[in-house]
Amino acid sequence: MINIVGNNKTYKIKNNKIPVLKNIHISIDKPGLYIFTGESGSGKSTLLNCLSGIDQWDEQETNNVKGNCSFIFQDYHLFPHMTAYENVKFAMEINHKKQMNQIDSVFNELQIQDVKEHEPNQLSGGQQQRVAIARAILIDKPYILADEPTGNLDEKNALDIAHYLKEVSKNKVVIVATHDLSLFIPLADEVYKLEHGEIIDHQVISHKQSKNIEVGDKDEERLNFNHILRFSSKGYKTKYSRLVILLLTLLLSFLTTLTAINILTNDIFEIKERQMIKHQISDVEFVKYGNNLSSGLMYSITGDEIQSLVNKYNIDNYILFTDQISPQITYNNQTIDVHISRIYRTSHVTKNTILGVRDISYGEVIITQELASELVDELNINNVNELINLNIAINEIQLKIVDIFVQQSYIDGQDNVSTEASHIDALKHSIYMNESTYFLVSHATRRDYINVNINEFNNNIRITDLNQSFFQALAFGTLDVDNDEVVIDYHTALSLSDDMSQLIGTDITLDINQYTFNINDPIGHEYRTYTIRGIFQTNNEDIPWLFSEDEFNLLSYNFGMNNYQSNALNGIVVDDISKQLLKEFDSNQITDYTYISQSINITNAYIDSVALLISILGVILFVISILITLSYVNNSIIAMKNEIGILRSLNISLKDIMKIFVTEVTLISITTVIIVSIIHVFIIQIINHFLQSLDLISFNYLYYNYLSVIIIFFVPLSISLVFVKVITNKLNKLNSIELIRYS
Repeated sequence: MINIVGNNKTYKIKNNKIPVLKNIHISIDKPGLYIFTGESGSGKSTLLNCLSGIDQWDEQETNNVKGNCSFIFQDYHLFPHMTAYENVKFAMEINHKKQMNQIDSVFNELQIQDVKEHEPNQLSGGQQQRVAIARAILIDKPYILADEPTGNLDEKNALDIAHYLKEVSKNKVVIVATHDLSLFIPLADEVYKLEHGEIIDHQVISHKQSKNIEVGDKDEERLNFNHILRFSSKGYKTKYSRLVILLLTLLLSFLTTLTAINILTNDIFEIKERQMIKHQISDVEFVKYGNNLSSGLMYSITGDEIQSLVNKYNIDNYILFTDQISPQITYNNQTIDVHISRIYRTSHVTKNTILGVRDISYGEVIITQELASELVDELNINNVNELINLNIAINEIQLKIVDIFVQQSYIDGQDNVSTEASHIDALKHSIYMNESTYFLVSHATRRDYINVNINEFNNNIRITDLNQSFFQALAFGTLDVDNDEVVIDYHTALSLSDDMSQLIGTDITLDINQYTFNINDPIGHEYRTYTIRGIFQTNNEDIPWLFSEDEFNLLSYNFGMNNYQSNALNGIVVDDISKQLLKEFDSNQITDYTYISQSINITNAYIDSVALLISILGVILFVISILITLSYVNNSIIAMKNEIGILRSLNISLKDIMKIFVTEVTLISITTVIIVSIIHVFIIQIINHFLQSLDLISFNYLYYNYLSVIIIFFVPLSISLVFVKVITNKLNKLNSIELIRYS
């Protein structure tokens, strides 16, 4: 039932309110043909808009017509990308009507059956009006509102439409706004006349005895996925040039951004892990590095640091090693010309050996097969088996060979040799002993120079103890020294005091520099203070300083410039490797000491030097692509302003309508990402080949990163969805009739 009591409607133009409808009283409760007439500008169309709910009264009052009526517009408002038949079928589908066979029947009655496959731009004005009438009738609402339904028809066709609406009004409320009284007065049940927005006359022509119009429960009008997809694809066809520009821009920006993200998120620890697995490198050696990993400057890990790593990361199986040393090997007091690249310190081995020995006792060693072959040649014996239980000496320490390692299979692989040559070569020339044996071998090495600062002057001084010193006459003092005492040379004493006798019993503080593997600058220093107990008589600068045996061992092992600690690299070998452990070690400035790792580090430094430029370019293009996407979405919405208004007049919610644009931009994003993902695979290969051509690396550095694909898909899509939401809120403030006019 329509029951309007004293309603008003005004339009706001600038700051002025212009009255359009004033004090409207209408009561309609039975089926019939109701005519609203009046001159142009009298408010007929506005009244129908307010009755239907596509426009609103000032008081925002509602009535049961909204959502229960179909509207016949004066300007037809058909969907231009649908045929006449599809326009009607679509309206029925969203209203959950399934009797599609009725379309042909109504089209025959309205004499438009022959043009049902024509699109609106192929129809005359009269034909379009009949399609609009067929749509309004077939969605089967209890109220039909028609705004000048015969305004674009000739006299005969207008009469036919008028009679057709009269027939329909037997079971429905048909409200017609028209200025053609001669056509509709003979058919009307009631006539309302408007002038300047007011009803000045109301005539009841036919007193109806029919029952009141019934308004049942209605299902909510919804767009299904096929509808949404069709409206989305319509946007592609009508904005083809903009679509091409958008796709090309997205392709370029996504490719650049994808490359930048891939480089910036490239996990060098994952690369290292992959390569170690590929080359079957199970036992990985670790050393320290300075502030710049790519410089190649490595440092020894101290015993305390190793123990800290073992405890912190729960490392069960590990081996200590000393790298790049030249111990003197003798057999029967004759020097053997073989080179040991590494000494591994462990009491238990897991690799396969000839005799299966696993435990290494004090004074025992296990050697690699390559080193065994060299010993066979040097000792002129028949085969490696004769080396078992052979006694050799390293730095005059007697050792016994108890077993020989079986050659590892990966050493024979040509690809492995080419990429990890230095690592494998070192493995070939190594020897294993337990920690106690190594301590003895290491301490038997000559370590008789330390670097100290005395009175701000840098000096290399030779050191010794009574067990190793040759007899020297004393100028002053005694040779009897404790751990905190020293006998110094004559030259140094003279530089300290003209009266050297006064130095006896005084303290001297040494700033002792600590050096390590291949590093010219000291890596640390320590202050140690001694009481001067004596001064050698000779003025020879190379005369050693005399310390106690314990102090000499401490100084020579920790600070000696020609000992294993200084001339070799000390580290830890771990056999259970993962990228997580590599990353955690790196947080302590500990790195794996392999060709693979060093190659990756250098390449990473090279990439970092250009990554900023690539990133800036990627960000700029990415922002541009987002702006173009937003512009495209905005233009899509504006271009569909008329269709949005029609859909709203068909009671489709604005939220449902916005799914069209969400789907449109989503399909564009998906298409672009798929194309970009395929192209990017080849770009990664090109970059890898380029890096290999520079001899920076001999294997793939970049790997495909799926995270980057997710980023470039969801970021612009999310921004577009937010933009669609903003536009939705803007459009939501407009009535359906305003949406039709919205620009």
